[in-house]
Amino acid sequence: MRFEGFGPAGVHLMTTHTVIEETPAWYLIQGDFATAGLGALFVSVSNRSVAEGRQTGEIPKPERFDSETARNGVVQHKPRRLPGGRHAERQLAAAAGRAGDPGRCAPAGRPRSTI
Repeated sequence: MRFEGFGPAGVHLMTTHTVIEETPAWYLIQGDFATAGLGALFVSVSNRSVAEGRQTGEIPKPERFDSETARNGVVQHKPRRLPGGRHAERQLAAAAGRAGDPGRCAPAGRPRSTI
């Protein structure tokens, strides 16, 4: 999937790509974006992220997330290994118990991460 972002007067600002691969047992999601055209003259930002894990029925179990961001020449690399996807399983179980409010999986006041 590809998305092109345009600003006022049709100025090209960014490009994104997303590729999703899955089987009944696993999934892999790859995404990237980069500023483009005139947008890149003001700020140069690019990112490439990969998330992968197992699936049990309809329940995803994240195992790895890797992100690399380059912002004006400074590169940050943030790999994450998720032990067996247990944290995500708890979040999904909590969300299932609160149908209609999946965003409140963690107790209030505690920091949350997003994959």
